[in-house]
Amino acid sequence: MPAVLEFRVLGTNTILWTVSVSLGPSTFTPIAFGPQGNCTFNFLFWSIDGRIDMNNTIHPLVGPNSVVTGWYVEDCPTIVGPPTVNFYAFSEGFNRFYPDSPVDHCSPGLIWHTGSNFVDTSASGGIVTVKKGMGIELFDSWVLTGPGAPTGSELSIQKDGNYIAVAGYFSKPAYYIPRFHDSLWAPPEQLIEMGW
Repeated sequence: MPAVLEFRVLGTNTILWTVSVSLGPSTFTPIAFGPQGNCTFNFLFWSIDGRIDMNNTIHPLVGPNSVVTGWYVEDCPTIVGPPTVNFYAFSEGFNRFYPDSPVDHCSPGLIWHTGSNFVDTSASGGIVTVKKGMGIELFDSWVLTGPGAPTGSELSIQKDGNYIAVAGYFSKPAYYIPRFHDSLWAPPEQLIEMGW
């Protein structure tokens, strides 16, 4: 598969545009997408083979099978409702958004319906805790478009907060610690001599 530059919509994974790109050092900047009806598309972040990069211009070293994705938020100002923080779960391993909400639970005062991506902040602020894992991946990082204060998988949001919160998930590598049989034991000085 050749290296690909693609532009997608946050949450739905809808492709706005895609093209094959040359291998080697590259420079990419967001491109503008015209409005569709009353909706516009605003650039949010890059992912390079799933790794999130918050810079507007990136300079990746593109390798075979690389996928560089620019993620955009669809903004439809005609949709009227209470102030909400919208939560999305991004798979860094699969470079796609999960269809399910990452929200696990909220502090009292916040209005949230189980399974919903949206937390209503019109009554109060509070703390939203996202799931520790999605699929086979574990919580890794945040991408915020507003003033939330993250601590691990918890996000403190203010009353009337109105923005997007992306919870990134990544499959952490498993570390194997070998068990040595007593007969293989050696003092530290000998292990150093053996190159361990």
